[in-house]
This record gives sequence, structure tokens and C-alpha cells, in this order.
Amino acid sequence: MTNNQRREANREKINRLEAEAQERERVIGRLKHRIETQEKVYRECEKERSSAAQDYELMCKSYCALVIRMALAYGEDVMDEERGKSIGKQLRLPFVEDQGYLLEKWQAKARKDEEARETVIAVGLRDDPDDHKTDSELAAEAEAYRARKETEAE
Repeated sequence: MTNNQRREANREKINRLEAEAQERERVIGRLKHRIETQEKVYRECEKERSSAAQDYELMCKSYCALVIRMALAYGEDVMDEERGKSIGKQLRLPFVEDQGYLLEKWQAKARKDEEARETVIAVGLRDDPDDHKTDSELAAEAEAYRARKETEAE
């Protein structure tokens, strides 16, 4: 093999290696872009997860506070037999055997009544046909009901 042939072979090898290096750089660029995109999606998901965790924690605290408030308002004293004094309250409710049925059939809503400084909890049927009536229709039905009750009482 002559020097010219070796030079030519080396040039071809160099060109081939440079082409391979460029192809690898393109692949690396695409992979870096994918990684950046995935990191962005991960950060967004992490923000949503964190927000959901905070909402969940707030909901749990609100639920616990509401249960405590109901037991304090409506519960019976729990007595320490040895000391003869109250150590807390207990509120007995029927055991919920089928949560799915209750949650499917009924809905609960809560709101704050700032003026009365109370929490108002309302429970009603989910598929109540009266839900789609106007206020005036509901008021007329309520008036008719009161009138019937008054006539029955007489």
C-alpha cells in the first residue's frame, strides 16, 4: 500500500468517523430534548401532586374538625370512673354498612353561615326531581304543603 493509498484510506476513515460522530450528536440532541420535555412534565405532575396532597390534608383536617365539633355539640360525657370526672365526649351513630349505596343515593353539602357562626350541613337525594324546579315552583309547593298541614290540624 502506497502513502497516497494510506492517506486516502485515512481520509475515508476520518470522514466516516466524523459522520458517525455527527449522527451521534444528533441522537444525543434528540435524547436531551426528550429528557428536558420529560423533566418539564415531571415538574408539572409534581406540582399537581403536591397541590392534591395539600388539598387532601386540608380535607382530612376539616373532616376531623367537623367530627370533633359534632361530638362536642351532641355527644355524651365519657366519665373516668376512678376520678369521677368527664374525660371527653362520645357520639354514637349507626354503623355505615354500605357507603357505596349512601354516596350513590344521597349527597351532602356544607357551607359556613358566618352571621350565625355555624356550619350548615344539608343532605338530600341525588336524583331529587325537585332539584330542577324553579324557586317559585318550590315556594308554591311549600305553601300548598303548609296549607294542607294547617287544614289537617284543624
